[in-house]
Amino acid sequence: VPSNTFGRRPSHKAQFDFGMEIVGLEDLKAGRKVSIDLGMRNTFFSEGRNYSELTDALGEATYTEQYLQVGGVLGLNIQAAEFIRFKTGVGFGYNTEHFLTYEEVGTDKNGDGQVNDDNKTPKDLKNPYYNDKYDQVGFRFKDEEHVIFSWYATLMFTF
Repeated sequence: VPSNTFGRRPSHKAQFDFGMEIVGLEDLKAGRKVSIDLGMRNTFFSEGRNYSELTDALGEATYTEQYLQVGGVLGLNIQAAEFIRFKTGVGFGYNTEHFLTYEEVGTDKNGDGQVNDDNKTPKDLKNPYYNDKYDQVGFRFKDEEHVIFSWYATLMFTF
């Protein structure tokens, strides 16, 4: 049994990917092919202590709320010869809103409805990761829903 009951684990991640390649032109003898790549990715993150957008600024991993990330890719693949390939495309996605600071104050052991440092017995169990500057309700940092956009270009030589 760990001595720190608030040392939570990282998020669990469940991911579902699917996609297809549409081949528009293919010459097997010359090793040439032109295709379009379509794909979709759905990822669910459960709540847990993670490296988040605030980790560098706060100097610690934060306990984040659960959220969903949905995204896709549209790409063009060109195989000019057997050993030369070029890939380019765009990626897009969406993150649902979620809190980035989400620590509990602690555990109320003496039944007074608060977690504090008094001399009552039994003593309340304070969460060492809780920071009253940004973990209180109303002061938490929140990652609002946002759109993600990326692009890529790759030139490959295979031997």
